[in-house]
Amino acid sequence: MSRSTARAAGTTSLKPVLGPVQLIFYSVGVIVGAGVYSVIGSAAGLAHQSLWLSFVVGAGVAMLTALSYAEMATSFPVAGAEYVYLRKAWPDADWLAFSIGSILLLGGAATAATVAMAFAGYLRVFVEVPAIAGAGLLLAFCTALSIWGLRESSWLNIAFTLIEVAGLLMVVAAALWSDIRLPSQSGGAEPAVLAAAALLFFVYLGFEEVANLAEEVRDPARDLPMALFISLGVTTALYVMVAVAVVSIAATAELATSEAPLATAIENVWPRAGNLLSGVALFATANTVLITLIATSRWHLPWAAMERYQASSRKCYPVD
Repeated sequence: MSRSTARAAGTTSLKPVLGPVQLIFYSVGVIVGAGVYSVIGSAAGLAHQSLWLSFVVGAGVAMLTALSYAEMATSFPVAGAEYVYLRKAWPDADWLAFSIGSILLLGGAATAATVAMAFAGYLRVFVEVPAIAGAGLLLAFCTALSIWGLRESSWLNIAFTLIEVAGLLMVVAAALWSDIRLPSQSGGAEPAVLAAAALLFFVYLGFEEVANLAEEVRDPARDLPMALFISLGVTTALYVMVAVAVVSIAATAELATSEAPLATAIENVWPRAGNLLSGVALFATANTVLITLIATSRWHLPWAAMERYQASSRKCYPVD
């Protein structure tokens, strides 16, 4: 599909401004969100020392999802993602595509609001402000930044993503320098690797956010699959290292009952590092809100995306 033909048809198209590096950081940023900071504790309680294997299994399932999104996003590189895919698959079922689009629109808004409240909770570790005020300020800031422009937002996303990754690498470094020797796991409970993998699949989600940016990618056929697969490989390697690290410096039972499992683990080695991870979580939650608002804003009148696609298709492939 050609974007220029959509403009010639009198429709509005989004400006392609994203290159491969920016897209990879968007993809890594949305995957390495706040989820791993909380879910890993419950997963450790299920999988015990096999936690790393649960991450690998979850990544395998996520790869199937990535393959699907890579195929669909490159076939229909316009904003609207799932709405466009459903309209193309079932052109006579407008209600189905509209329902999915509406659900995802509401879901994106709810996700941004929920994660903003989590940001406010971490913010109160450092500054005593009402949770509603902290969440509202973050939402206003991210909204203003997304209105300013996608290219400008991408630079902040890159910075926030690097901080998120650095926080996880700090946990790995703590394990490497630690001399803690945990007692062997008792034989009473068998590792529930698949149950933990089902839980950890949540931390890989985010492909739909990247697919919604397809219209703003300079070369979607090349860059979208590259970003999806590279980000999945990078995050899987990072998660496996973190999984091995946390179970080597903290008991799985301790992790399972902790509200901040990564902070609990690193404090066993560096007692005052918990606040540092809380600071990293501020950037992780803020980045999640930013990317969610950017992607959700591409749902504005999502059926317009399909009209752009159909208009350009008619120009490219005229019917006799």
